[in-house]
Amino acid sequence: MGFADDWKTAKTAFENSTKAKKPSDSFLGVFKKGSGIESALKDADKAKTVGDLKKAVEAFKKASGDYTTLLDKSINDPKAVASDAKKAYADASKTLKAALEKILASALATVETLANADKKTVVDPAVVRRQTEALKAVKEHVALRQRVFLELTKYKTDFSKRGSEVESDVKLTLKHLGEAKASKSQGDTMQADVSAGVVQRFAESATSKLQAMQTEWDHYARQGGDLMKARGDNKSDYTDLAPEHAHYRQESNSLFGEGDKIQQDLQKRMGTLRNLVNEAQSAAEEAEQYQLVGAGPQVHAKRAKEVADRAEALKKQLAIRLDKAEGLERMLPTLKQKDQKGKEQTIGIIRTVLAKHAEDIKEMAILSGRLKNIPESALEDRQVSDLVNLAKQHIADFGKDAKPVLAKNQAVIKELGG
Repeated sequence: MGFADDWKTAKTAFENSTKAKKPSDSFLGVFKKGSGIESALKDADKAKTVGDLKKAVEAFKKASGDYTTLLDKSINDPKAVASDAKKAYADASKTLKAALEKILASALATVETLANADKKTVVDPAVVRRQTEALKAVKEHVALRQRVFLELTKYKTDFSKRGSEVESDVKLTLKHLGEAKASKSQGDTMQADVSAGVVQRFAESATSKLQAMQTEWDHYARQGGDLMKARGDNKSDYTDLAPEHAHYRQESNSLFGEGDKIQQDLQKRMGTLRNLVNEAQSAAEEAEQYQLVGAGPQVHAKRAKEVADRAEALKKQLAIRLDKAEGLERMLPTLKQKDQKGKEQTIGIIRTVLAKHAEDIKEMAILSGRLKNIPESALEDRQVSDLVNLAKQHIADFGKDAKPVLAKNQAVIKELGG
């Protein structure tokens, strides 16, 4: 679409908003039918040389400035616009001026692209405009990826420090669990009770710290956030870039690769920490048998439900993962048509999925272990027994589809040369 077409669209929008033609001598009393804008833009669209294009854009710049000034005066002239229609025309003129500014910015950017070209150089204004707009979009996307890469780098440093604190809490949880066991075996029930209480505190501390980290990460990695926008492909077609700007594609791909590696490392570490905390929680539950006052049926029912709910959630995530893996298999012919960088990006995404898949398998094993912490005596309660059986069923269902997900994704990676 040319510059003149853009102006025509803007005029149509104004006319639809006011149910009248654009401001003219017969309507507002100040405009002449020929504002000079349309003729200048048509000249820009049909320019054959750089000189012709620059001349047309300069004429448009002057005409749009004059037009905007007259428009502002006319909207505030009671003889030109009735008081009951003023708001409608004010709103419509605001939109019209914004459209003019956008067209002018595009036209000036197009001319700037040719700043060093001889005025006799033959050009195709439509091609130059596409190249200019593509360059602008690509630069913005590269800048976003640069910013997100720096944020991820900083986040990784902070994440490492906080993750170490979680790991320390988990180690102390397991250490005091061992002490509780030893005290119990030596008949020192009081000391066993004390150690079991310490186990509870460190497990709760590790859980709380990880929850805070997970909440922050979920917010940062949310759909529509900068991270996801940076991971997305640039909307502008790189083929619209002028040859001298083709290097931006390599830079963008490089930033994606570096950022993707950090994100994979963070997600892998998060998964590892999650499973460590699950172990701490399991240890806290095991420690209850060394306390003077053990957990009652309601506590075991609550925990069995937590395990069942989490196992069901993991099973649902696995079903989605399996569906996507099957989709990748169907898309394989198209994926194989991508260039090398495109294939590497796809492989990177799949590997991120598989890293999460591996962590889910570990978590499911820990959930299974947590069920073993529920004593046989607690299973005499029907509610506890039913919840335990439900959790076991979810775990079994997960196990059936876990291997196909891994196999299908690995097959796609292999086909793409990974």
